[in-house]
Amino acid sequence: MEQIFVGIDISKDKSTYVAINAKGVKILGPTTVVNSKSGIDKILDSLKVYRPEEILFAIT
Repeated sequence: MEQIFVGIDISKDKSTYVAINAKGVKILGPTTVVNSKSGIDKILDSLKVYRPEEILFAIT
């Protein structure tokens, strides 16, 4: 099982996220999305190739 760490920096109108693997290698992003359902859907869609139990989120 590969562990994926997703960091999300939330601001008023947008959020930026990046994902790294357990070795610290960037695998996604940084990508900025609007703070809306479609923005959250974009984040989740980009992670669909991983199993939910492999993903850890950190929100700042």
